[in-house]
This record gives sequence, C-alpha cells and structure tokens, in this order.
Amino acid sequence: MCLYAKKIRELLLFPVSFQKGFPMLGRQKKHYKILVMTVLLAVTLSLTIFFHIFLKKGAVVTHFFYIPIILAAIWWKKGYIVALFLSLFLVLNHLFVRSGVEIYNDLLRAFMFVFVYFIVTMLSEKLIKTEKGLALIRTEMDQIFQNSVNGIAIIGPEGKIIKTNAMLKRLLERTESDIVGKRCSQILCNPDCDTARCPIKRITGGDTCVETIFEIGDTTGKKKKTCCSSATPFWDTEGTVKGFVFNIRDITEKMKTKKTLARYRSKLKAISSELTLAEEKERRRIATNLHDHIGQKLALAKIKLGALKASHKNHPDSSVIEEVRSLVEDTIRTTRSLTFTLSPPVLYEFGLIAAFEWLIDHYRDRYGLSCDFYTDIDRIDMNEDMSILLFKIINELLLNVVKHAGTDIAAVDIHGGDDGVTISVCDRGKGFDSGRLETIISGCKGFGLFNIRERLNYIGGRLDIESAEGAGTKVNLMIPFAKKSCLTGGKK
Repeated sequence: MCLYAKKIRELLLFPVSFQKGFPMLGRQKKHYKILVMTVLLAVTLSLTIFFHIFLKKGAVVTHFFYIPIILAAIWWKKGYIVALFLSLFLVLNHLFVRSGVEIYNDLLRAFMFVFVYFIVTMLSEKLIKTEKGLALIRTEMDQIFQNSVNGIAIIGPEGKIIKTNAMLKRLLERTESDIVGKRCSQILCNPDCDTARCPIKRITGGDTCVETIFEIGDTTGKKKKTCCSSATPFWDTEGTVKGFVFNIRDITEKMKTKKTLARYRSKLKAISSELTLAEEKERRRIATNLHDHIGQKLALAKIKLGALKASHKNHPDSSVIEEVRSLVEDTIRTTRSLTFTLSPPVLYEFGLIAAFEWLIDHYRDRYGLSCDFYTDIDRIDMNEDMSILLFKIINELLLNVVKHAGTDIAAVDIHGGDDGVTISVCDRGKGFDSGRLETIISGCKGFGLFNIRERLNYIGGRLDIESAEGAGTKVNLMIPFAKKSCLTGGKK
C-alpha cells in the first residue's frame, strides 16, 4: 500500500515538478507557455485527425489530450478554455470525421476532459497551498534555527557537521566553510570525542540526551571559552538515527561567577569558623577571669566571713553574717556554673571525650534529657580549634533535641576509624519528613543545621540526617583526620 501511495504521489507531483524544473515554461515568461501549449495542441490535434482519417483509429490518441489539459490547469486560472476547446474538437471531429461511430464514447471522453481539468486544478491548488505552508514553516524554522541564542550544529551519523547556525559561528569565530563538512571532534575540541564518553557513541548506545562541558577556542586552537553541549538524536520515518543535534551554550561567564561564588563561600566559611573560634576564645577568657579573679575573691570572702562568724558567735549580728556568707556561697556556685557554661575547662584539660560526658551530664541536670553515651575510643586527637568546633556542634545538636524533638530520650555514639571519627546523635522524638530536609536546613528555622553543615564542610567533614515522622531523628557527623588512639571496649 505504501508503494502504491508513493507512486500516486509522484504522478500527482509530476506537473508541479515539471513546472519547477523548467521555470522559463512555468513562471518567468508567459509566451513560452503559450508557445508550448500551441505546439502541444497542434501535435495532438494533427495526430488525432491523422489517425481518424487515414488509420480509422483514435481511441488511444485522445488520451494525449490530457497532457495540455493538465498543463493548462496548472499554468492558468482560465485553463478550462483548453479543456472546453478539446472537448468541442472531439465532438466536432466525431460529427464530421467519425460520423459512423457511436457518439456516446466521444461525449464521455469530452466530459472526462473537463472533469480531469477541475480535478487537477483542485489538486494543484492544494499542492501549491501545501507548498506555501511548508515553505513558510521551513522559513520560520530556519529563522528560529539561525536566531537561536545557543549555538546549534547538525551532525550526520558519521560525525561530520552538516549545518550550523550563526550563533555557533560567532561562538567558534569561524566561517561556515571552516565548520561544515568537518568532523565535530576537529571543531568542538571536546576531549570526550575519542573516548567511550563520546556523546555520539553514548546516544548510539541508547542514551537520549548527553550533556558535556568542554573548552573551545578560535582557529589558533587557544582555549578561551567554556561551553556546555546537549546532544540529542533525530530519526527518519523508520526510526533509524539520521543524525544528531548539538545545542551548545557559552557558560564562560557562568563558570567564572560560579568560581567567584565558591571563593566567596569559602571565605564566608572561614570567617564563620573564625568568628566561632573568636567567640569561644572570648568566652574562655571571661570564664578564666571569673574563675581566677571573681571566684577566688568570693572564696576568700567566704573564708573571712566564716572566721568572722566564729569569732562573734554570741554577737547579736551573727545571724546577719551567716546570711551574707550564704549569699556568697550561692554567688560562688552561680559563678562556677557560669564559668562551665561559658567555656567548660574540662574541654581544654581532659579533651573531647571527657567534655562530651560533661555536656551530657549538664543537659541531664539542666533540661532532664536522658542521654546515653557510647564510645569505642578514649581520646580524639585534634587541634584546639577543631575540638572547639566539634564541641559546639554536639552542643547545638543536643539543644535541638531539647527544643524541637519533643522527647527526653537521646543517645550519642562515637566510633573511631582509620580515616576519621563518626559521631551519631539520635533521639526518639517526633522527627520530620526527610523530603523536606533541604528546605528545613536552608530555611530560617534550620539555621542551626545549616551552620553545622557549613562548619563541617569547612573542616572537610560531612553531615547526614536520617528522619521520618514519628520515628525520631539521627544525625551522623563524619570528621576526617581524627586519629583513633586506642580501643577500650566502649563505655556507657
């Protein structure tokens, strides 16, 4: 059926193709059309009369009448005159030359001449209209292709560039003759072209779209632009890959901006960590002053008040002295508590493991948080700055449990390895939907988590969060470069 349809289409398009193939007959000069039509009519009529008079046959010859009829239908709006003329000639020829033959055959042929004319006219108009529509679509598509803000290259199945648009020529700083007909690997300078990562090979292997980032240069080969290419295939009517479309974008400025932002982000991380360390150092200085100066003086005042009370047992104001001494004791306890809250000395004197134990006891006493603690190491070798950052992070995570988890049960698990330390802080609270994790971290409510992640990234660590609604939350911290000193079998 497809073969027959193709043949019929070729027959219908033949007159239009004929007219296109000979523009001097169909479009440029009208007198050529008239000349051709006159010759065709003269030959056709002469042959018809010759066959009818001398050979007494003419049924076959009249079929040649359709040639001028079809051409007249294509060339002129009033081409029906030719059809009517030939129909009238056929009838008159029957009356005066073939009078002995039944007339109904010639009348039928005359009617068919006019009918064929109108059919051809209708088809010709539809073909012309379709051609104009296709030409308009081709023009629009070519304008879209040429005016695209991205460079586009049409590449054949053998890897040679077939067509390119104006943007790609500007991007490559080459002329069309320098691009078309060349292999894409020569022009685009994509390092993946000669490897298994070649976009054409990957698409041939089954991928539908392949994106690559590479650098291109001018005709001198100097690398100066970073480009992103999206390669997709296009197929023929039978589903066979006919070629490839490479959509190429200049991302040089984008990459520069990305690198600049990365530098700024790195600087912000450094500043944030430095601020944290500066804050902790200031806290430690204040805590030291509280302990060494105010605490010591208060302790001395307590001792003297005790001595004063002992020497004035029967004095009427001894009760006042006892009240003052009690106030000094409360102040000493408050000062000691404030000192540990500002900067626990245990962190600097005994290390991180002991500091974590103190921190868990602190949250148990102050907030009623029942927190189990397990570790398979007895010491974490870190410099003071990293120890401070890690202590602050665990403190922030436990505070999040108290504020948001809605539970008083938690656990801290420390595991040492050859490449670092893993610390897990988990709770049995209400949890949250893990699909909202990035929103929570990036949002204002998750500033603590965001800050923790940025701090860990700064020291080369990683933050992983596992959570589900009603199933609690588990936060895993991976800290590199922390050496495991020894195994102790764990401790609770």
